[in-house]
Amino acid sequence: MKKMLMCAVAGAVILVAGCGGGKYADVKKVMKEMNTANAEATAALEKAATGKEVAAALNVYTDSMAKQMPKMKELSDKYPELKNPTPPEELKPLQEESAAIGKKFGEAMTKQMMKYMNDADVKAAMERMGKVMQEGMK
Repeated sequence: MKKMLMCAVAGAVILVAGCGGGKYADVKKVMKEMNTANAEATAALEKAATGKEVAAALNVYTDSMAKQMPKMKELSDKYPELKNPTPPEELKPLQEESAAIGKKFGEAMTKQMMKYMNDADVKAAMERMGKVMQEGMK
């Protein structure tokens, strides 16, 4: 489950990272929203001191992903070149920013999962996140 979740988060970050201004102004907007959601979720996870707080942070993140994933899919269909592993040159700085945020999110989540993976609230939040990610990938 953890590996699937990390792959889904990484995929979302990479997809969003292929964004920029000009031709990709609409994608850039979604990327900023995603970066903000990831940064906020990371901060909440880093501060969480109980299973309930970890679950709450995960649920807020999942709510954001549920809104963002349809937008990302639509943009990916609109700009098929964003599916390439290497984004256009002008988008590389945005990709690097998204990758850094994604890495920090993953580290915070891994740290909290080590502490609270048996917590019922955290388990439920992780299951919900997994379902939202799976639905969003369809």
